[in-house]
Amino acid sequence: MLTPRQWQVLALLREGLTNDQIAARLGISVDGVKFHVSEILGKLGVSSRNEAARWSPDSRPAFTASASLRAPRRSGHGHGEWRRSASPPGRDTHRRRRSRKILEAA
Repeated sequence: MLTPRQWQVLALLREGLTNDQIAARLGISVDGVKFHVSEILGKLGVSSRNEAARWSPDSRPAFTASASLRAPRRSGHGHGEWRRSASPPGRDTHRRRRSRKILEAA
């Protein structure tokens, strides 16, 4: 469910550390911490750092209809991780159509 790094960030969230403190402790950027916190919140289905800190495997939320049902996309970070797409549902189709038009015009 969570990557090893996300478990480390979650442990530090439970200690009440800020993003700056977590970044210094793990030797990563503050933006990196923000990314990990965002991924943790999404994966755990919670909306705040405090909820994430209180989360336990027994309190896992049930599947909700709002979760993305589309196939996962590569994150583009080169780590082999997959994540939900942030683009709206029709956007990929639009890109394919536009690419096809450009190729046909050439």
